[in-house]
Amino acid sequence: MPFFENTGLDPNVERGPVWAAFATLFGQLERFIVLNIAWAGQSIPLILALMFPDWPLWIRIPLMLYSGLALAALAGVVYGLVSAAVDGETLNIDLARDYFAKLALPGILTLAPLYGLFGLLISLATWTGSNPSLFILDVLIRFIFLIALVCSMYWGPLLAESPSESFIGIARRSLTLVWREPGRTLVVMGVVGVTLVIGAISIGGVFLVVPVVVALLQTHMYVVIRR
Repeated sequence: MPFFENTGLDPNVERGPVWAAFATLFGQLERFIVLNIAWAGQSIPLILALMFPDWPLWIRIPLMLYSGLALAALAGVVYGLVSAAVDGETLNIDLARDYFAKLALPGILTLAPLYGLFGLLISLATWTGSNPSLFILDVLIRFIFLIALVCSMYWGPLLAESPSESFIGIARRSLTLVWREPGRTLVVMGVVGVTLVIGAISIGGVFLVVPVVVALLQTHMYVVIRR
């Protein structure tokens, strides 16, 4: 089969969000693999910085900063291209350039703070968990973490739809969507969790397709709720 040839699966056939996500994936499988590699490749400087702790900080810190910014920027582009594919568009280099110009900066300004929230909450939970006198605060922080985790299902699709919206606005809208469809959101989130576990077991999966599959699941779920 020639590279970049569609598989023949029609992503426009009416399906649930999970099956629709995989139909969209296999409809342009080679293009999605290239997109995933382009995104995952930005983590290589971070991996090198973590693998070689003996390197001087003036080398390791720029590597980590680059990966953090590049991954956030390209995450916005990935969600934009995934949204276009869900709408029936064929991915190509010109479309990628358009979405890079449109969503790279919003990815840094919006997605980076939202995903950074997870790091903050994990750090706080680690601190409160080691202090029995802060039990109530520990429970509250863990509850907020779970809410943020569920709401994160819609952060990327909302950014692709509204690049100019602030991270606070996207967080608020995602909470509203979860409130509207909690059951279906949790089901799709479960599939996302299984996908991520598979990706964690196989490093090749993360670099080849897993993040794109997650974005497709989230975007198709958002499309269903938005109707």
